[in-house]
Amino acid sequence: MRRGKSADLDVDPKLAQELVSLKKARVKSGTPPTQQEWDEDPAILIVRVASRGESEQKVWTCCVVAFKFFSSFNFSRVPNQFKPVLRLVYNIVTVTPDGDAKGQGKAEDWEPLSRLGHVVNQLKQSFAQQQSAASQDRWLAVSAKISSIVNAGVKAAAAASAAEESARQRALMPSPVRVR
Repeated sequence: MRRGKSADLDVDPKLAQELVSLKKARVKSGTPPTQQEWDEDPAILIVRVASRGESEQKVWTCCVVAFKFFSSFNFSRVPNQFKPVLRLVYNIVTVTPDGDAKGQGKAEDWEPLSRLGHVVNQLKQSFAQQQSAASQDRWLAVSAKISSIVNAGVKAAAAASAAEESARQRALMPSPVRVR
């Protein structure tokens, strides 16, 4: 369910108690508020759908049996054949009537969420910029090494050429004759 869309779903009573104990939900007395109060943690709801009755016109009911709350990102640089790749891990907390458990969510479940998708896009763009800058730095370092090798070769060739020219000039000059 996205922000701005609403639906009434039943929640397993034990699950509701778990949510309250984890401070993911609050118990309010009195009439329901006119506007929904949303938690800031994105969540995926696990819903059980069942039919009531055996008549031709079955009545379907939905009951929330678990929540998967996003808690944080972990990311790392993974070496690849051509260039490093950003690996994102979605840390989640799964809450069921039996308790809560930390784990890792699947990217395909969490990336479509607009709030997380925006952050993921920013992380990927930042990573790409860092990789581009690192690649340029490596290229400049390699270019500087090649330039120094070429410059050293040019200097050595110039020195060898100057020495050859000097030897040629000495060979062409008549040597002074000594008379006694």
